[in-house]
Amino acid sequence: EPFPQNGLAAARTALTIPDGSTRAAFARAIFVAAFAEKADISSDDVITRCLAIASVSAEDMAASAQADLTIMDLRDAVAMAMRLGIFGAPFFVTSDGDLYWGDDRLEAALRHACMQTSPGR
Repeated sequence: EPFPQNGLAAARTALTIPDGSTRAAFARAIFVAAFAEKADISSDDVITRCLAIASVSAEDMAASAQADLTIMDLRDAVAMAMRLGIFGAPFFVTSDGDLYWGDDRLEAALRHACMQTSPGR
């Protein structure tokens, strides 16, 4: 079980997906691969499979993920996250603004999110 994961290639790939809902589908597939399947998300095969789940052509993304602009965009995004106090993966913000990060906090984040969406709340 690879831990901690090297998410660099997956993060760069995500940045190259222009459509937000498609990017979210790719991110969900990466999260499932990393945290449910315990797959190595630095693997080209895993990234290609996650792109396919999100209906994205891996051929279109491979070169873009290694482009200098993508590398700089990721560095800028990480710097901004650090300034905001965001660290760890996975990282979630609930609808009421609570922050959860780290694999060990997934269940707490899900419980909190479910309480926020429960009927009568």
